Amino acid sequence: MGENHNVDIYLSDTIFEFKEKMTAACLDESRKWATNVGQDSPEATMYKDILIGTEHLVMVFVPPAKLIRLAQAGNMGGNEYGFAYSMAIEDPSNWEPLDPRKTFEQYNHRFGFVRAQPGPPQLVRVVEATAKYKEKNLRYREFDKARNQKSIIDTNEEEECFGWAKYQFTEDRPDSYEWRPAIIKKPVKGSSPETQVEKYRVTWLVKPPSKSAAKPLTNTVSATSSKEAPEAATVELDRQCVLMAPKMPKLDHYVHPQHTAVLKQARTLRQIGKSDYEIEAMLNKILNEQNKGDAGKSKVPKITVEIIKKFMSQKAES
Repeated sequence: MGENHNVDIYLSDTIFEFKEKMTAACLDESRKWATNVGQDSPEATMYKDILIGTEHLVMVFVPPAKLIRLAQAGNMGGNEYGFAYSMAIEDPSNWEPLDPRKTFEQYNHRFGFVRAQPGPPQLVRVVEATAKYKEKNLRYREFDKARNQKSIIDTNEEEECFGWAKYQFTEDRPDSYEWRPAIIKKPVKGSSPETQVEKYRVTWLVKPPSKSAAKPLTNTVSATSSKEAPEAATVELDRQCVLMAPKMPKLDHYVHPQHTAVLKQARTLRQIGKSDYEIEAMLNKILNEQNKGDAGKSKVPKITVEIIKKFMSQKAES
């Protein structure tokens, strides 16, 4: 049983591909037993309708320290080793999940799927990823925690979000800048109303160099004696100097003054059955009509679907 299929597994296969091949192998196995023994035979039924997907984990056996010590002492054929081995196999915490995105080759140096010397093959099993199983398996709990840990680039909270900010290299050259990754935060409470709208606190993700590092060194003595303080890791920047990564940043409550009057019509348009994309086109048409004679003034940015959704959600909360 289990050898009546033509599915091969390679080191270059990802764990995700392995699960797909396992499903195909079970289908082959079921068909061959149905042909040779009978469709309702226990062997054919055992492999029938098996689908290994995202809700399953591919686990590899990690022997505990006691089992390793017995093996190193040459007691693999003894009763003590046999008992310890059977106990270790049954302990869920001795089985480690494999990342579906990685290949067997990436794990080979650690788990030895291909061994240079003869020996027992590495044990692999597939289990269903349930909450009950997570309680039993410490390795699975740690794996799940690491997998679900939020990346810093996904930060989008009421107080801060990920984005990019304009980093000025020198104050006397306004064109000497680059956009650097940063955490963008709300302005400090108690600042002026203008600051509340126009400025954001920016914390650089890459610490800026000290000011002295940007200046040419005239001689060794002055360079070593210079003790200029490094640039601040957190600064306040104008709104036009920050770009927020999320489509709908939770901390950004700023609405362009010329958008405000036009956006008030969005609720009425929604009530009569217009979609947000239709509302976007209609509001931008109104905005263009209002700004036809203002050729000398700075261009007003277009209203987007994201701006409409943000405005409507803020109105609903208030």
